[in-house]
Amino acid sequence: ATNVYLLGGSNSTPAAFTASQMSNRVWIACTNFFLAAGAMIDVGGRGYARGTTGEGPGGGGNRAGAGYGGVGGNFGGVGGRAYGLADAPFEPGSGGGGASAGNGGGAVMIQTPGGTVTINGIIAANGGSGALNDGGGSGGGIYIICNTLAGTNGVVSATGGGVAGTAGCGGGGRIAVSYSGAANPGIMFTAAGNTAGSYPADLGTLHFPDNQLLTSPIVHSGQWAVPGATNLDFDTLILSNCSIRFFQDGTRITTTNDLVISGAGARLEIGSDTFMTNGSYLDLNLNRRFYNSGSTP
Repeated sequence: ATNVYLLGGSNSTPAAFTASQMSNRVWIACTNFFLAAGAMIDVGGRGYARGTTGEGPGGGGNRAGAGYGGVGGNFGGVGGRAYGLADAPFEPGSGGGGASAGNGGGAVMIQTPGGTVTINGIIAANGGSGALNDGGGSGGGIYIICNTLAGTNGVVSATGGGVAGTAGCGGGGRIAVSYSGAANPGIMFTAAGNTAGSYPADLGTLHFPDNQLLTSPIVHSGQWAVPGATNLDFDTLILSNCSIRFFQDGTRITTTNDLVISGAGARLEIGSDTFMTNGSYLDLNLNRRFYNSGSTP
């Protein structure tokens, strides 16, 4: 199409599928794409199906969480593995382990190579939650190709599914936006792994060509898989209700003034060989923590 406008309602796909069935995705190819506030593309739980051993490349073992961008909750040592590509997440999420486990999140692809993608609504490919004592499904895949990325209060989400008992949570999915021009920071991206259960899952991946979207306060959750994201400078760095990991070795984050980590579950992780420079104070509120992976929290 030339211009596609989704002004309300929700677009989805048929139900979850097994490895022997044909998969499906919401796939929109156009010149310009506009998703209005109140409109939604929702493929939550529409990826690979659950099972005693979950379906898909990252299917969880019995009662374990499924993986995709991040590994699933490792109940019984059989958490689902990570798979796929951070920069081209074509694949859907995988199903958790167990008869009442969560299905994986589906897949969304939007192609406007020379145009603009505007997201004021919600694009969701979240994993389904497990019932009883069965695993969560992993978040799905969201892949956007455009020249310009714009939006106000938009949300792009590929989170892992939770659990209702003793089981592994679902790992985060994969989100990638390949833009060649400007990117508006008015959109929140999250590929969080679910951590609410006794067997938490890992963060999925967020892949962008540069750091235009990395402005303070940071609201994104996931592994920040941006090429060359190793030297980051901020006046004041605030993480608000998000969990983000800068995993590339040699990462250096410099804040001229303050580093503040706030909100329930807020978390900052930094990979090995790390340097941190902070000019004033590190605000570690109750139930929040700064975490350097490879050492004790």
